Amino acid sequence: MIAKQFGEKHNRKIKIVAETDKNDSSLVKSVKNCGYGLDAHWNDDFHHSIFTYLSGENAGYYSDYGGPEHIIRCLKYGYDYNGVYSNYLHKVRGTVFKNMPKNRLIVCDSNHDQIGNRAFGERPLKILGDKKFNFAGMIILSPFTPMLFQGEEYGEVSPFLFFVDPPDKKFAESVFNGRKSEFSDFSWSQDVPNPADIQTFINSKLTWNESDMYVNYYKTLISLRKKYVSEKYKLYMPEKKKRYKNRLRECICLFLSIRKRCKNKWSWHNLYNI
Repeated sequence: MIAKQFGEKHNRKIKIVAETDKNDSSLVKSVKNCGYGLDAHWNDDFHHSIFTYLSGENAGYYSDYGGPEHIIRCLKYGYDYNGVYSNYLHKVRGTVFKNMPKNRLIVCDSNHDQIGNRAFGERPLKILGDKKFNFAGMIILSPFTPMLFQGEEYGEVSPFLFFVDPPDKKFAESVFNGRKSEFSDFSWSQDVPNPADIQTFINSKLTWNESDMYVNYYKTLISLRKKYVSEKYKLYMPEKKKRYKNRLRECICLFLSIRKRCKNKWSWHNLYNI
């Protein structure tokens, strides 16, 4: 309500997005329907489902994902964990997203968490190689709202390490030890960069070495999204029961290999319905 009033006063469109991994649909449910009325929130399930499928990583919280059926569940239901049991958390996780517009969920293949929380800050390009093209395509051409991380659109290769600059040396040491402890669930080396070391920050700076191949690929993906996705519904569309039978032929090929390996029968034309 405050954001809406401020926007109207200053002639600005303000959107409130929650950074959360709780899969709580009440965040984007309207206030009149007992929700918080936010415009969107992050959907980590989609990232984890695709990344583990492409990379084969299965340590830590990635152990809850891996198979193509997790990607299918995200595309169909919004969340993968929508009130089902998480073996990693040892509890039921998430809520039902129901028929709310899927573009209220923000997705990405990179962000400060998914890269910065890795021991060595590797970007998907370094981990996946050419499979990064598939990752980007599935994100940008999905029914969700895509978010790009700094430099991914031109093939940036520099890591994005976790760095801090606290005045308290004891606090800096505790952060470093906490980082190493956090990685105990993963197979990463404990010889990680010190977050308080100035070199850690310097190594995280962008190189700005643009790859024409990546720039053109992202331009193509964005053009396809504008033509076949964005024109079918506006961003943060009001919760109305509008259904569009748009199969998005140009991007379905990116999902076909997953669909063939998924045992669950599912109709593709439901993917972009809202």
